[in-house]
Amino acid sequence: MNYKTPAAPPVVIRAFTAGLGNYVDPGTPLWSLLLKKSVALKWWSLDLFKIGKFDMTPSTITDDLVITTGWRFTAADGDYYGGCHVGSVTLDSPPILTGFSDDVRILTFMDSLEQLKALSVASSYQFELRMLRIAWLHFDAFWMRTGDASKDIVIPCAGFVEGPPNHLDLMYPYPVQDFLTAIWPCVKRAYYKQEHHEKAKTEALAKPSGERAKDAAREQKESAQRIIDAETPPPRL
Repeated sequence: MNYKTPAAPPVVIRAFTAGLGNYVDPGTPLWSLLLKKSVALKWWSLDLFKIGKFDMTPSTITDDLVITTGWRFTAADGDYYGGCHVGSVTLDSPPILTGFSDDVRILTFMDSLEQLKALSVASSYQFELRMLRIAWLHFDAFWMRTGDASKDIVIPCAGFVEGPPNHLDLMYPYPVQDFLTAIWPCVKRAYYKQEHHEKAKTEALAKPSGERAKDAAREQKESAQRIIDAETPPPRL
C-alpha cells in the first residue's frame, strides 16, 4: 500500500529519548531496540460528543471530529518488544513520555503494520498514515488520510484494545463513508448512553446535600444487599 508516515517532531523525539530510561533500564536490549528501531505514529481519537450530535451519518472524518492524543513509539524484535506513549499533560505543556507497555498485544500491532504494507488498495492517492482510536467502541484503526477527506480509507486493526465490532473485518480497507455507516448505530447508542449518564450526574449534583447523602446511603444499602444475596447459597430441596 502506498503511504507515507509523518515524522515525529524533534520536541517529541527528545521527550521520548529523555524519558525512556525512567521505564526501561538503560543499556538493556529492549532499551537499545526502542531507541534505534521504534516506529513513531501519531494517534487521534474519534470524539464521541462531536460525532454523536450529528442527526445523520457524516460522510467524512474531519479534523474537528478528532482529538490528538499524542505519539506512540513501538518496536519488536524476537523476544523483545515494547511501546511508549508521548503526549502533553495539558494543552500548553511540552510533551513528555507518559507511559510504557510490554503487553503482548504490541506484537499483534506490529504484525498489523506489516500486513498494512502488503495490503493492495486501488487508489491513485498518496495516503498519510494516522492511527485512529475509537475508545468507546474498544478498537483501533489505520486512518489512511488523503488530500480529499471523502477519499480516505479506514482499516480496523488488531491494536491495543479489544477489537472492532463483529460486523467489521480486521485489515479490510473501508472507504470512509462505508466505515462511518457501519459504526453509526454503535455511535448513537454510545452517545445516548453517555449523554444520559452526564444528565443523571448533573441532576444528582443539583440536589441538596441532604438528598444526595440519602441517595448514597440507599445505594450503599442496596449494594450490600446484592452482595449478601449473591453469597447466600440456595436452599436445599
